[in-house]
This record gives sequence, structure tokens and C-alpha cells, in this order.
Amino acid sequence: MTKADVVKARLIELLNLCKAGRYSKAASYTKGGSVEEGMGGGVKGICLGVKANTKNGYYFGKFMTQTHSDGEVVAWEVYYRRADTKGEIWAFALQNGKYVLVDIDPIDVQ
Repeated sequence: MTKADVVKARLIELLNLCKAGRYSKAASYTKGGSVEEGMGGGVKGICLGVKANTKNGYYFGKFMTQTHSDGEVVAWEVYYRRADTKGEIWAFALQNGKYVLVDIDPIDVQ
């Protein structure tokens, strides 16, 4: 499996956990690892957004890799079918041998 395949599989697992309302398990896929802490409204907030945005389905755009001073960050573009949000970039970094979510950014649509 390529790095892109591994990260995509991890992202799909995370999206499925969110859709199932399994916030504690989903939190283990994030850098903070806590349901209430982390990006924005925490994992619960992320999961509620995932439920809303993916209800009509989603698809993957391109895979990206960036090298930062503290390591490599890899990301997938995820586009939502008929959602308020067009799409987001889900960024992951390797931590303790597993890819964990470190950031979610909106996709700028021109």
C-alpha cells in the first residue's frame, strides 16, 4: 500500500466513526486524542460536521504532501455532494506509528 492508500483508509475509518457517533474512538484518530479538545469544537464538533456534510455522499480529490520543520504532513481533499460546505482538506501527520488528524481546512472554490 502506498502512503496515500494508508492515509485514505485511515480517513475513511475516521469518517465512518463520526457518522456512527463513536466520538471517543474517533478522538483516537486525532492529534489531541480527546473528544472535547483539539480543532474547533473538538472531535464531537468535527463528527457532527461530518454527519451533515456526508449525508449525500462524498468523494476524494487529490492527495498532497508537505514537509514542515516538525515533519511531514499529508492530506486528502474531500468533496461533499450537495452540502453547505463544498469540501475540506483533511491533513494528517505520523505520530507513534499511526497517521493522526492534525488539521481540517475548507477548500477555496473559485
